[in-house]
Amino acid sequence: MRRVLRRCFRPPILGALYVLALTALFGWGRNETEALGKNAVSIVDFVHRNFEGELFRLRSAIALFAIAVGLLLGTLSGLAVESRRRLLDAASAPRDSWHALVLTAFLHTALMLWGMATWPALYAPLFYERGGARRQLQLLATDLLGPLGCLALFVGLPLLYVVFPFRSLRRSAIGNAWHSLAGGAALIVATITWLTWRPTPTPPQRSHESTEAVPPRSVLILAADSLRADRFDKEHMPRTFAFAERGTVFDNAYVSLPRTFPSWTTLLTGRYPHHHGIRSMFPTWEARAKDFDAMPARFAKGGARSIVVSDFAGDVFSRIPLGFDDVDAPIFNVPEFIGFRAFERSLPVMPFLHTYLGRRLFPSVRELHTTPEPSDVVDRARVALSSLPASRSFFLTAFFSTTHFPYAAPAPFYNTSDGYSGDQRFGKLVGLEGASAQPNAVDVAHVRALYDGAVRSVDNAIADLLDWMDERGMLKDTVVVITADHGETIYENDRGLGHGDHLFGDEVLHVPLAIIGGGTLPKAHVAARVRDVDLAPTLYELTRNSDPSELDGLSVVPALKGEPLPDRDVFAETGLWFSERVPGLDPTLRLPYPPVERATEVDAAHGGEMVLGAELAPLTIVAKHRMLLRGKYKLIYIPSPTGPRYQLFDVEADPHNTHDLAEQSPDEVEALRRPLMNWIQNDPALVLTGDRFVYRDHSPVLAARGLRLEAK
Repeated sequence: MRRVLRRCFRPPILGALYVLALTALFGWGRNETEALGKNAVSIVDFVHRNFEGELFRLRSAIALFAIAVGLLLGTLSGLAVESRRRLLDAASAPRDSWHALVLTAFLHTALMLWGMATWPALYAPLFYERGGARRQLQLLATDLLGPLGCLALFVGLPLLYVVFPFRSLRRSAIGNAWHSLAGGAALIVATITWLTWRPTPTPPQRSHESTEAVPPRSVLILAADSLRADRFDKEHMPRTFAFAERGTVFDNAYVSLPRTFPSWTTLLTGRYPHHHGIRSMFPTWEARAKDFDAMPARFAKGGARSIVVSDFAGDVFSRIPLGFDDVDAPIFNVPEFIGFRAFERSLPVMPFLHTYLGRRLFPSVRELHTTPEPSDVVDRARVALSSLPASRSFFLTAFFSTTHFPYAAPAPFYNTSDGYSGDQRFGKLVGLEGASAQPNAVDVAHVRALYDGAVRSVDNAIADLLDWMDERGMLKDTVVVITADHGETIYENDRGLGHGDHLFGDEVLHVPLAIIGGGTLPKAHVAARVRDVDLAPTLYELTRNSDPSELDGLSVVPALKGEPLPDRDVFAETGLWFSERVPGLDPTLRLPYPPVERATEVDAAHGGEMVLGAELAPLTIVAKHRMLLRGKYKLIYIPSPTGPRYQLFDVEADPHNTHDLAEQSPDEVEALRRPLMNWIQNDPALVLTGDRFVYRDHSPVLAARGLRLEAK
């Protein structure tokens, strides 16, 4: 029994027990399913019925990982204790185990501080937002030490312990201690390497020179989630914008459905959402399981390697067969959702989990919206490109999520230096309940500063990837596209925070777009309006790839040749409303339906994905607002419980769309109403009955609400 107890009091075992107990304490009483929504009873029941084994395996894996981290720190502490004892030429004593345990706690605290300084939004709910000593501890990490200071503390703690008190050290004992000292130094180096290591792949040099007679072979699409067009400039994205101006910048590019899943499908197919069928963030398996005839598939058939890499917002790519050969993106389903919620609560081991190596052991860590790491997306893109032979063309999409709320940029980009001390210091989280009410002016200014910090982090990452590719000759025969899936409303005109809920203003629909082609495309700014559906036909023409016969967009290659390009009609529709009340949107301007946690269900037959319930899907399509932007006017079609309504805005005189001109300008309304109605009638799900659009196929939905959705 004594031998067992002695073994338990060895430093590695003590370290393992300490980190394991701390990890359990941080996760104590927290249910991974609580984030699914308090009203989502059926979803929670489904999880417990079908995924208890998976939850147990996940918790066990985290526990084993905590034990491994504890063994590492305990071993390091034990070597420090042994080195100190040997340098003092002292005999071992029972207190040595307690010294090792205390030193392990201090070393672990230093690494926790490093995590707080690197990804502060992850730690803020349990530290900064709690106030008092916890808040001061996180501010010590973020505002005083920083990541490098925390790593220096981690290195300095065992060193200080070993040499104190230095007057009592015996030089003659150095020979006896060098093994322990060397072992401790090696473990410190190994730990820091684990935390900071990034791959440095070296692809084959490409010597192919692109000329106007030889079309570019490869395509690189670089996109950031929620990136507004007004942030794509020299002030906010200096490095990326400087590269963009080596080619053609389209100053007025627009998306047709400002939500990630539908928007990406539109970008890569060249078809409007009502044609490709992805209308929300929760499409059914039947809507996804088909041949979309998208660009990745067509380029792959032409011999290119089609690749996509992304962090948390890129889970859309793993849910739809767009033809990518390699999909390095998170998976979105109920088990994965529960998984990353569990990791989010494993703060004691997060400094080791959220590393390049840790993310490979636990890919679900990439789903954490509070720790997006643009540099990790770049690292994985470089690895993917390095695996290709020099003769192989590619179609690579790299999608960055840091600019999506909660705008949780990693160090050093989160430090806004604006003196803000409120609860949103490190990030603005918006849950399924929808955007919060309009905060005060100080909060608004800080949230915008957080967003700008996220933009800078993405700018830095994109520029690093472009520089790396340029140095290796990989851009000589590559068309580079810089864009976004949609923009973002950040409390303009009391309209809340987010995207896809309405079509007012320019912040959500207007996105960056630049096309750079290895020196063969002109340096220019194009003022004409272009659309997301125009990208696919443009890339097909530039690379001389075969294109589908039915595309909704038109190539903008004439503009890339310096020819004038007329404005194009911009059509758009809203996304799925996540909540019953939308900030800035009058409730009388929408057909009501339940919030997302009650509108969605779990598709148990296809991996436990969250999908829009079949009963409500018709109403969500009928309820969409639609828009036409032509010339200086924007017309919005608004279904409402009392019948269809139209709102007209002069976008030149009123860019924020706050003054409805429909009643005083009936001629302009009629001039835009007809083409808008024609565009809506192209939706195969709808049919015009009288003056309103209803669902084409019979569906017995919401009869109790008095809404008839089927055509007579």
